[in-house]
Amino acid sequence: MLIDYDTKFSFWCFIRADTFDESDIPLIKLMKEAGIYNINMGIEAANDQDLLLYNKRATLADNNRSVDLFRYHGIDIAPGFIMLNPYSTKDTLKQNYEFLSRHSIESVFFYTTILSVYKGTQIYDTVNKDKLLKSNYLEPSKYHFIDEFASDTNDFLIRRLRKSPSVIGENEITLLWYLVLSLKRFFPDEAAPYFEEIRMLRKQLANESKQYFKIIYVDNDLEHAEQCFQDFEKRVLDIYALMSNVKLRMLKKEPFRSYYLREKF
Repeated sequence: MLIDYDTKFSFWCFIRADTFDESDIPLIKLMKEAGIYNINMGIEAANDQDLLLYNKRATLADNNRSVDLFRYHGIDIAPGFIMLNPYSTKDTLKQNYEFLSRHSIESVFFYTTILSVYKGTQIYDTVNKDKLLKSNYLEPSKYHFIDEFASDTNDFLIRRLRKSPSVIGENEITLLWYLVLSLKRFFPDEAAPYFEEIRMLRKQLANESKQYFKIIYVDNDLEHAEQCFQDFEKRVLDIYALMSNVKLRMLKKEPFRSYYLREKF
């Protein structure tokens, strides 16, 4: 086993939410000990309608349980998640929002994601049969919505968020978090204060996302979301800047500098 090696490992992996429950806690502890710091979990949705559309075997209860289990034992979760699809309603959007906010998902991106409908899939056949396709399969995220609010929300997300700096810049912030998790594995004492700084900033980011997207998915007030957007974007980018500052301060010091340069180049 990896645990038996003198060398420490740090890595992430993919799992299915429906394959873990409380009986797997000893395994989860071993995964943590072996060096797994992050789990990619294809949750996709937090309501029965969407889960059925995506042909997901995992239930909402499975998803909540797995996220709670791994996080409780110190392994972070990166969920695959689809906020909107052609059949989205106010209710499904609200339930998706409540899942992300309940688990303090800090990602702005996950609150804006849309289903891509690819030709040759079961979902494509369903959407095509219901005459919701707007274009050809070369533009898989362009289709009609059965719900007017979902359509208006998608238009707003296209116009304001999907190509905004708060979404585009998120990848660098995610990579920084993964870097800090790895450093904490290899240099626990030295990395601890930087880990804590980034953890608290991610908590702030999760709260900003929770408060802003509540306006859209709970209050259903796109006009107010429009009015608040620039202030929201500024607060998010300010947090990104603080995170980048932590990275710069951290990488000026050893052993972090040597580790980062070795991994980067």
